[in-house]
Amino acid sequence: RPSTTPSSERARRSTASSFVGALAAALAAPSAACVSKALRRRHRAGVFAGGMVAYLVGSASPLWMAAHAETGLPQQLAAHAQQLAADRMLLPACVASFIAGCLVTRFTSPTPPSPAAPDDPSSRADRAPRWINKMLLTTNGASIVYALTAAGVMDQLPLPGEPGLAASAIAFRCARLREGVADVLERLLRSLARLGVLEELRSPEAEREGGGDGEGGFGGGGCAAVFRHTEDSQELRRASPWNTRELALILLSPAHVRSWWRIQDAITCRGADTEPFRIEHAGKGVFEYYADPANYEESSMFNELMVQLSDSADVYDAGKSGAELIAQLPLWAHAARRGGTPPPGCEAGAAATVVDVGGGLGSVLAEVLSQHTTLQGILFDRPEVLDSSNLVKALRGELADRVALVGGSFLGADAALPRDGQIYILKWILHDWSDVACGAILSNLWAAMATAAQRGAGAPPRLLVLEQGASSAACA
Repeated sequence: RPSTTPSSERARRSTASSFVGALAAALAAPSAACVSKALRRRHRAGVFAGGMVAYLVGSASPLWMAAHAETGLPQQLAAHAQQLAADRMLLPACVASFIAGCLVTRFTSPTPPSPAAPDDPSSRADRAPRWINKMLLTTNGASIVYALTAAGVMDQLPLPGEPGLAASAIAFRCARLREGVADVLERLLRSLARLGVLEELRSPEAEREGGGDGEGGFGGGGCAAVFRHTEDSQELRRASPWNTRELALILLSPAHVRSWWRIQDAITCRGADTEPFRIEHAGKGVFEYYADPANYEESSMFNELMVQLSDSADVYDAGKSGAELIAQLPLWAHAARRGGTPPPGCEAGAAATVVDVGGGLGSVLAEVLSQHTTLQGILFDRPEVLDSSNLVKALRGELADRVALVGGSFLGADAALPRDGQIYILKWILHDWSDVACGAILSNLWAAMATAAQRGAGAPPRLLVLEQGASSAACA
């Protein structure tokens, strides 16, 4: 609670507390000597008296506890208590154990700091940098990362350990940058260096590398700023081993970032659209936005990112790509088995059909079919995605005769999901949609699978759901 004690009274109390603490600290050595001497002579009364004085003084003064933090006094009392218990002196042993336990508690329990008065400006002075400043710097840094990655600056920066480049030299190498932007570029690079994204160095060779015009220099002594990648930021280059560049260009793009600033409208407006992305983009959802021919470049990058997430061996700890892990599930071996017990939803000897719902460019389906040669496949996605999806045909050409491309939507009354599959895959689909939309997707799948069950024999079709946050594949 806020203190109502006058400042002068608080000062007097503080002085008195300091005096008591100093006096108690002065008594530390005699009390410890008393207990140690009593322990050596096995004088029980001396142990109890010295221990009680030690506890009371220690309770009154944190200074005393600090003075005795390394004396081992509580451990000595505990050892003496064990000896008393061995001598069948139970009551003295209990008292000694109690004192030792109290001392251990006092030694090991940190003293909570006294809260500063709310009207004291010093209570806020030591909180710099303020948390909001960190958030603002992170937001600004993210926008700079996107801008420099999209402009190709990250492709021109030297790798870690290589000599750095001046901003003027980097600007000269980037064809997309306008003339005279070196000064602005240096400020942006330095901002990322201060956030730890890039590394900034000082080199007298920087001006000569930059053409000798001195742009971007520190000034004084001919030294100029040079920059290079860190171990993390080098992933923003083209053809980096992972997909950091694609993630930055997609999720930090204006189309996505501006939608975050529409959250206020989404939670306060009373219009038909309550999704921030739809409010920002005139009623278009994410995938409707990608379907617009004007956004073809962003759509292609998104589809490529999905392929990378499936094909990269760096996403999971198993050292294999997501597509490989999915293709090695026991589900496929049972579905591909010929003879004996027929696979779910199939007649004996017939090949099971796998339907990849929202399968994008088909990398997962291609991996499953390549490892299980008796399976057939249907790649189902939006028509504009399938128009650019030649991955299945280009990757392992023998799959072309075993894969059918079916365009359509899994939402709305016009949903036209394939109705002749035995195994349906939903990989990284449901997390993109609201609960209502997920219910509609699963209902449409249920109707398609019910029709497939009527056409086939044996067990009904199965649905394989793979989602973010799941420890393993969920198969129902």
